[in-house]
Amino acid sequence: MFSAKTQLDDKVTGFEAGADDYLTKPTHPTELIAHVKALLARSSKGKVLTSQLSPEKRATTIGVLAPRGGQGVTTVAVNIANALRIATKSDVIMAELRPGMGTLGLDMGEMNPNVLTELLTANLPDISRQKIQEKLFTHDTGLRLLFGSIQAKDGLLLNTPTLMEAAVIRMSYLTRYLVLDLGAGLTPLTQKLIPMCDTLLVLVEPVTNSVIHSKALITDLVELTGSKQKIHAIAVNRVRSDTQLNMTQMEELLGQTLLIAITPAPELLYMAARMKTTAIAARPDSLMAQQFTKLTAALLDFEKANRYGASGNDPRVTGA
Repeated sequence: MFSAKTQLDDKVTGFEAGADDYLTKPTHPTELIAHVKALLARSSKGKVLTSQLSPEKRATTIGVLAPRGGQGVTTVAVNIANALRIATKSDVIMAELRPGMGTLGLDMGEMNPNVLTELLTANLPDISRQKIQEKLFTHDTGLRLLFGSIQAKDGLLLNTPTLMEAAVIRMSYLTRYLVLDLGAGLTPLTQKLIPMCDTLLVLVEPVTNSVIHSKALITDLVELTGSKQKIHAIAVNRVRSDTQLNMTQMEELLGQTLLIAITPAPELLYMAARMKTTAIAARPDSLMAQQFTKLTAALLDFEKANRYGASGNDPRVTGA
């Protein structure tokens, strides 16, 4: 593309539309010719790789987030991704968009998870689909994964929302389903990415204050997106306790129906981490696997409703 539009957002739009390069006016003719020659040379060398990319269709994108940290967002996101792959036999990418705070890489067998950091420190034109395609971690389950790094200093990269947005856009053209670990709260980065999500899943713990926090987050998301239809709540119970709220109490306090309840399974999660896999892959016959299967069925119903039009009632699954 050769344009007088010079803002970063203009360039992102250009690359999103499929541009291989983006030059801004004024440009010397010699520079223009050099760029064209370089593109033609790369094109002739990369014909096989280019033909392997997915067709020009954006992924169904699912964002998972919580009002505060430590509520199991990453665990839920990666198990949703695994369940989607099993249910649809399709390609699924799961991205842990938390530079400096990543946990999934070590759990899944990647001892130096730094690809996200590489992308967020690159020049915008260098964040290409091909580069991301080559850098994604392919797990034994067939999932393709992008991990947040474990270096605390990389947390500063959360202040680069334009680059993160570009990376997510590229990934959305490389797969049928894209699951995003959006972490906690409504950071500037999260607010940039939320409009790309077809479905948003908000985690709720069965504790009064947590439910109140999740309700406030849902209110903000509705205001931000202008719609309630794609925002759904999931109860995630990480600790066994008789003092916690039940489903009915949670729904009354939250003011909406919970999509499903994920029951506590600390031993299973520990076993999965030792096996370097997801919980539902470690124990396909477990109650947690059944719960994620039900959740995935609901997500696929949402996808159909979005694609073919609402049928009147949102699909719901009951909590265990």
